[in-house]
Parts: sequence; structure tokens; C-alpha cells
Amino acid sequence: MAVKVLIVGESGAGKSASLRNFDEKEIAIFNVSEKPLPFRKKLPMMKTSDMKKIALAIKQNDRNCYVVDDAGLAMSFYLFGKVNEKGYDKFTQVAKDFYEML
Repeated sequence: MAVKVLIVGESGAGKSASLRNFDEKEIAIFNVSEKPLPFRKKLPMMKTSDMKKIALAIKQNDRNCYVVDDAGLAMSFYLFGKVNEKGYDKFTQVAKDFYEML
């Protein structure tokens, strides 16, 4: 059973910096914006904003903790890719893919 935790804060508050406290064997980070992490420690990271790829990687379940840095940005990128689509189906699909990722 997984415990889902959402960490919210202003830019520069230390959300990403707090990741340096993890051991590299227990965490996997999905870096949506491909920003450099604010510390020297090398943690396993996948640079992608594709929610389906993130969900697939999480299903492999080889780590104790998964971090999507920044999940809100992943949803934004998804919607930017569907800007020319008409109707509300794209919003339903982003919600479904986000839920499946969680």
C-alpha cells in the first residue's frame, strides 16, 4: 500500500532541496521541467513530463519513494500539446492520466 504525499510551497521554499536527505537506493525522481537539482548529491532521475511514462516506471516498483517534480507542470505540458483539439475530452483525458499516474 502506498502513501501519497503532496508538498506545496512557493518557488525557492526548499521543496526540491529537501530531496537531498534521501538515499539514492530508496528514491526515484521524475524531473518534469528538467531543472538542475539544488544540491550536489546524485539521485536517480528521469527527465520526462509524459505522465504515462511516469506511471509505467512507477509500476516497476523498485524504489520506496517516487517524486514527480513538478506534477502540476506535467499536466500543463500535456494540455499545451492538445491546444488545437476542440471540446472537453482533453481535460477528461488529462485527469484520467494524472489519476493513473498517482
